Amino acid sequence: MSVHHRKQRIICKVISDYVSLTECFPYKNRLFRRDLCKTPLFRPRNVSQKALKPKRSVTLAFLTPLEPFCDGGVYLRKIFKIALQAAFFKGLSTPAIKKLVPVFLLLLSFGGPALAQESIKIGGIFDITGITSDVGTPYANGVKEYIQYVNNHGGVHGKKIELISFDYAYKVPKAISAYEEMTAKGVIAIIGWGTDDTEALTSRVAKDKIPYISASYAEQLVFEKTPYNFVGATTYSDQARLALQWIKDNWREKGRPPRVALLYSNTGFGLSPIRDAEVFAKKIGVDIVDHEIIGLQDLDATSQLLAMQTKKPDYAINQHTLTATAAILKDARKLRLKTTFIGLVWSLSENLIPLAGNAAEGFMATMPVAFWTETNLKGVQFMHKVHKKITGNNDPQPVQYTQGFINAYLLVQALHKADNHLTGQNIKKVFESNKFNMMGLSADVQYKPNLRKPNVSAKIYTIKKGKIKPLTCYLRY
Repeated sequence: MSVHHRKQRIICKVISDYVSLTECFPYKNRLFRRDLCKTPLFRPRNVSQKALKPKRSVTLAFLTPLEPFCDGGVYLRKIFKIALQAAFFKGLSTPAIKKLVPVFLLLLSFGGPALAQESIKIGGIFDITGITSDVGTPYANGVKEYIQYVNNHGGVHGKKIELISFDYAYKVPKAISAYEEMTAKGVIAIIGWGTDDTEALTSRVAKDKIPYISASYAEQLVFEKTPYNFVGATTYSDQARLALQWIKDNWREKGRPPRVALLYSNTGFGLSPIRDAEVFAKKIGVDIVDHEIIGLQDLDATSQLLAMQTKKPDYAINQHTLTATAAILKDARKLRLKTTFIGLVWSLSENLIPLAGNAAEGFMATMPVAFWTETNLKGVQFMHKVHKKITGNNDPQPVQYTQGFINAYLLVQALHKADNHLTGQNIKKVFESNKFNMMGLSADVQYKPNLRKPNVSAKIYTIKKGKIKPLTCYLRY
């Protein structure tokens, strides 16, 4: 047991001498009375759950002078409030309860300062060694460096952020184990990674009321049935819609609609935008003529591209990460295909150019976040500053670093806006009731309670003469 929890147990034990509250101590931030009642372990002894539903409440206005001692009233104020409520139900009068205040002040004299300095624990689930580590590693670096920068500059409300992170190697069981371990350690929010693992955890994060902002931009995560899931950028489905709308708007051949193939892996990530793309294509008059399944780590896509070639698509929308994208582009060049390839967000990076070589020339992709080279943007300038402060150099970072940086930045801004009310429920409320200025790192973010899309904005970038250049401004559909 940590020193922190031992001190909290001592505090609760001393209070129990006065109010017969013997089984109340902080665990996973569950200190509210109602949460206590729902958990038999924490129910005050000899007080029934029914009895703890008062017809009238205890006036706790006299606790206001204690706020400076409680650093905004995080843990100790909640413990004392629960103790007072229990005392009330035990039959103590309000004047008698007020006599407990000196006792509480005495407890604060040895327990308060230590607890006031408690760190803010957040979780990180990353892929450093798995099949998406080509983009997962720089993403994790962006998260970690920004958190370290925040800590070096005073943290949040004077408290350091403790990032409890795990490399789950893109394996769902490992992600679930990581989640259980980090929640046992008391994290109040999580920065996650892939689609399959994020979806596997949706019911858990909803039950535990832990905001979960992931690198999966799957649209199924933004609706009411997953209330604690947030995506950090334009959804895959919206990116596919934007790409299809751009194809439609730029189609010049008369007499037939543009033909489009869809390339993706048989994973939650790969499948996520496919149905939505089909529906939208039909709506705007674009023909989906082929589907090809290519694994995320496949180094040869020749057979799939030959099959695709028979359908004569004008465009192919590619939902892959870098390894498979490079294989697709190299094999398409080898086969001399005339199809134009447009990827979604994870298929494009500065690291794609050395992987695909000359075959990368002309490749396009939707991208909802800024690149390292866009130094005219305030957010990119800030990102450069953070990276240099933490690492001591300003070596260029791939765009996936920006994506990790954005998710960490969003969460930290929410923590600031939550003041000292750092509960999952309040952080969720902050996310859903504020607009976040992203300084050009992406379009500004504004979630809604029943539709937690950050925005519907992405640019199309292209590789030209070995450099990534913006082809469009932010698109809409």
